[in-house]
Amino acid sequence: MCRLLGWATREPATLLEVIGEAALGRFTALAGLHSDGWGIAWRQPGRGVCHVKETRAADQSPAFMEIATTLRATAAILHLRLASAGFAVSPANTHPFVADGAAFAHNGYIPHPASLLRLVPDDETAHLKGETDSERYFAVLRTHSHGRFHPTRIQAGIAELTRIADPFSLNGLLLTKDSLIGIAWHRRPGDPGGEAVEGHKTPDYYDMSYMHRPESFVVASGGWQNEGWTQLPNQTGISLSPPTLDDFLTFPLMDGAKSR
Repeated sequence: MCRLLGWATREPATLLEVIGEAALGRFTALAGLHSDGWGIAWRQPGRGVCHVKETRAADQSPAFMEIATTLRATAAILHLRLASAGFAVSPANTHPFVADGAAFAHNGYIPHPASLLRLVPDDETAHLKGETDSERYFAVLRTHSHGRFHPTRIQAGIAELTRIADPFSLNGLLLTKDSLIGIAWHRRPGDPGGEAVEGHKTPDYYDMSYMHRPESFVVASGGWQNEGWTQLPNQTGISLSPPTLDDFLTFPLMDGAKSR
C-alpha cells in the first residue's frame, strides 16, 4: 500500500511552494513506513510526461528533496511505495507507471493481477515491464481510454476490472497531456468484501481528499494533512485541466463499479 499526492498550478511551481515546508515535512515522514521506493511524474512543455523513480525511501533520498524543492511544473503526481506482499522492490514495480503519454500511481491491492490481462490486448500486455497489479490496472484504464481519459471511459474501465476481480482499493492518480485525475474507490472494514485494516493503518487510511486554492489544486491520500482539505467521497473521481483550476469536475464511479 502506498501514499499519493498530485498537484496542479496556474504557473509552474515546486511541491514546496504548493504545500509549504511543514506539510512537505509531514508528507516526507510517511516514507518511514512507505519505504519501498518513490517516484514522480510531471508534465513538461515540449517533452510530454517526464518521470523519475527510485527504489530507496524518499526520506533517505537526496534526489527526492531536490526535486520537491526545485522541480517546477504545472501538474505532477508523486508516489511513496509500501510494496504489497509478493511484489519485488524493483525499478519496474515502482510507481508512477508511464505509457502512451500518461502516468499512473495506485494505492491499493487487486488480488490475482494476472486475471486483469484478460482485459488487455496482447500487444499491450507485451509492453508491461513489472509484475504488479497496479501496472495492469493502468493498462486496463488505457485500454478503455482510447487516448482520452474521459470520466465515462474511466467508469467503463473500473466496471470491467471489478467484474472479474475483487479489489480492496483502486485509489489512484492519473496525469495525462491535458488533465490531472484522482480516483477514490476502496472498501472499508464492514463493507461487503471489505477486509480488516492492518494494525498500522487507521480506518481512514484509504480516504482521498483535495484542497483547492486560487493558484493551486492538490489531491492526495491521507495521513499528513491539516485543515483546509475536502474529502473526496468514496467511489468518486475528480478531474481538472490546468491551468483552469476553477473548473474541476467530480464524477461518480458507482454506476460503473458498485461494491459487491
